[in-house]
This record gives sequence, C-alpha cells and structure tokens, in this order.
Amino acid sequence: ERVCGQHKDPSFLAFGLDAPTVRLYRVRFRMKDVWPEHHNDDGNSEEDFIEVEVYEPWLEASTESSGNDFESIEGEGAVLFDHSHYGSDCRNEQDSCSGHVHDDLHSHHHDHSHDPRPIVEERAAKLEGEPRPGKELYSALLKVLLEKNIVSQEEIRDMSERLVMAGKTLNGASLVARAWNDPDFEERLLSDAAAAAAELDIVTSNPNAPTVLTVVKNTTNVHNLVVCTLCSCYPSGLLGIAPSWYKSREYRSRAVREPRKVLAEFGTKIGSCQKIRVHDSTADHRYLVLPTQPEGTEGWTEEQLRPLVTRDCMVGVTLPLLRLSI
Repeated sequence: ERVCGQHKDPSFLAFGLDAPTVRLYRVRFRMKDVWPEHHNDDGNSEEDFIEVEVYEPWLEASTESSGNDFESIEGEGAVLFDHSHYGSDCRNEQDSCSGHVHDDLHSHHHDHSHDPRPIVEERAAKLEGEPRPGKELYSALLKVLLEKNIVSQEEIRDMSERLVMAGKTLNGASLVARAWNDPDFEERLLSDAAAAAAELDIVTSNPNAPTVLTVVKNTTNVHNLVVCTLCSCYPSGLLGIAPSWYKSREYRSRAVREPRKVLAEFGTKIGSCQKIRVHDSTADHRYLVLPTQPEGTEGWTEEQLRPLVTRDCMVGVTLPLLRLSI
C-alpha cells in the first residue's frame, strides 16, 4: 500500500543490540483472503481490508512481476512498488514500475520452519495465560442486562469512557475539531499528521518513544478501525492511556477477523455497503481515525465540536454523536 520510511530493526532492538535500518511497508490484505471462514458471515463486505506494517526482512520475495492485484481494485493499473527505488513510493510512477521483476533485494532464507497459523495463534494465547477470574460472571451478567433492555451496549461504552477520561484533555479531539472546521487543515492532517498537529503545538509522537502517526478518514464508503494485534501500541499522547479492552486478547484477535461483530458489540452498526479497513499499529507507527462530523453541527465552533470527539471514535469503535439534554 505504501512505504512508511526506514526504522531500526526491532528484532535487534528487542535484545539490546545495534540495529540496522530497514524499510517498513504498509501492506493491505483482503479479509476474505486471510480468514475465509469468516467471510460468509452476515454483513461482511467483499472489500473489507486489514492493513499492517511489515518490516522488509519479514517479507518473502514475490515471483510475480505484476506485484499484487490491488491496482485493479484502486483503478490505478500500476505495480505499487519498484523496490530498486530503495523505499520510495512509486504508486503513481507507472513507467518506472510497470514490468518490474523483484530481484534479490528482498531475498532471505530461513533455517527454521514456519508452523501453521492455528498453531502459532494457540501458542501465543497460552503464553498470555488464562482469562482473569470473574470474566465469565461479568459476561453472563452483561448478557442478562442487554437481553432485558436494562442497558444498551452504547450506554455501557459511553459511561466507561467518561469515567476513564474524566478530567483529561484529548489532544486528538483538537485535531479532529480543527479538521472539521478547516478543509485545508484536514488535507494537511491526512498527508502529514505531525506537521499539521505542530500548527496547534501538539506533538504526535508518543512521549516514551519516537513514533509516526497516520490519520485515516472515515467516509460514506469506508469505516476505519485501529488495533494492535501484538500488544497495545496506541497514540497515548493524543488519546490518553489505552483502555483495557484495547489491550485485551479478545479485541486484538477479533478486530481483525470479525470487525463488524466487534463494532456491533460497541453499539456501532456498519452497513455492508460500507467497507471496513482495519489498521494494525506497531511500535513505530500509530493511527488515529478522523470520524465523520455529525449532521447538524455545521457552523459550530471548535470549542463546541471538541466535546463530541471521544477517544473511542478516534480508535474507530464508535461514531461521534450529539448528546442531547433531556
């Protein structure tokens, strides 16, 4: 999908070693190709995608000169990358990209075997340990409350977020409110989030480590959802501390497999005509969702708009809604 620049190889950094600089790619997969067993579920779209960041050493060389088939989806008719460019994005450079054959820049060999995905996932789940005590009781109680219409999923989510975020300032909300009111700022935010945020004296990199931020926009055709399948990578400088559900094994595994069901459990219904793009965060690259401005708020000031922008809608699990006084 794109080249995200060059970063220190985390497989070296994890062991405290001097790390070489390697390219980081953003790769897009169709969900139906990765998890065909979930594709036939009600409400899924043919064009639901997951986008992940993958370091160059983790990629196998392709034997196809035409790359993948996403150019036909996007209507661009060009191979996405020419790796002889050493990391430059050549999406629109049709002459230089067409007919390119992958050389040995990406070739690497393993002296180990790769276990099947179910075995790897089962092993990872076991390493995380058993669910905490009380989880089954919580699930049963929640099921009864919902079935009897005593409370809704949206009310639970909203109250939980209000309690956790009470008294805290969301810098991300300031970015969204400005983008809603200023189309030029929105364009700059989507193309270079760090530079646009600096106009408001907001730092997008996480406080404890240098990170890249990408802002993705919800539209009538696309809904974006953010997850970290590995742990809890999250733009804490903009959204505060990551909520417990974001770090949970259940959310991390299900958000990429069955995002529509996960969204429904947060009270968010996404029609089958709207694509879902799931963005998998990494230690180097974080995401923030630019939600759609609620109808009826045109002409509002940034101060009026900011309270509508919640942490959860910038993760993508919910939508900004007007809270009406009764």
